[in-house]
Amino acid sequence: MSNKNNLTASSVTDYQSLHAQIRQLIIEARSSVVKQVNQTLTLTYWQIGRRISIEILDSNRAEYGKQVLRQLSQQLSNEFGEGVGYRNLLRKKLFYDYFSRTRESDDTVVTIKLVAFCRTTQAGG
Repeated sequence: MSNKNNLTASSVTDYQSLHAQIRQLIIEARSSVVKQVNQTLTLTYWQIGRRISIEILDSNRAEYGKQVLRQLSQQLSNEFGEGVGYRNLLRKKLFYDYFSRTRESDDTVVTIKLVAFCRTTQAGG
């Protein structure tokens, strides 16, 4: 009788190698997904901050802008949760302000800076 469950030393080694390779592929794929998500979220937060800064708070009607922001944050929070609450929207505006301090007004330059920032912050983690 032939026992199919008996593995030779060679087949055990092949199996272990296959397992290690597939495991590494999964780990690398997960890492890549995390980096892409972080990069996309970072760029999205910057864009949200930009829209708030330009269209709401930097107008000559600051008090009106704050009211609009409160209403916007309430509606977005109901739909997406606290990540877009009033304080978090203000933080996104500050994030935009910080990364927009550049002599170049081109959004492409800022985007490149943000992508570099994402890569630097992900290198440690």
